[in-house]
Amino acid sequence: AKTIRPLEEEGHGIAGGRKYIIAGIFFKFALDVFRPKSTKYMYGDDEPNDVGAMKAARNDMIGLLSYYNSGVPGLNYPLMSTIDYRGFRLIALSIIPIKGNQTLKYGSPDGADTLKYQPDVAKRMKQVGKTLNLKGHRVKGHPQKIYGPGDIEAHIGLDGKVYVLDFARVFPPEAPSCLSREVFYNL
Repeated sequence: AKTIRPLEEEGHGIAGGRKYIIAGIFFKFALDVFRPKSTKYMYGDDEPNDVGAMKAARNDMIGLLSYYNSGVPGLNYPLMSTIDYRGFRLIALSIIPIKGNQTLKYGSPDGADTLKYQPDVAKRMKQVGKTLNLKGHRVKGHPQKIYGPGDIEAHIGLDGKVYVLDFARVFPPEAPSCLSREVFYNL
């Protein structure tokens, strides 16, 4: 039996579940993960909520399709597929030529603690936002307006093209019935 070890969280984030690279394909295994900084789970609270993680993976695909269908020129996206197998959900993505924070030009890799904003990329992201009826907003006190979720990422790849990723929270969530982590997966 072969064991495939997940990638380290650093540089890959915790949202989206455990991450793997196999045969040149980047996989996200949609399981709820513990957030050590907050002592809570990403989609559950005190207990894991794998159904919430699977819904967030579905939202990632919906967001990507919406951005792609906006038709804004100069934005590129990874190929993406959702795989449901025996009650589990994986997202398979093509590997794009980016290098974490080095190529990040718009959005946040860390829950909006830091925010990147390059005007040329921001102009394109604003066009998508207007097409999708997403109002620009400030995130965690940063002065620039972001169109879309604070944790979306746009990179200028090593090939000079702009790549957009992390679409799970593109559309605003429904109002939760009570204070809960549902805002991360219920549309």
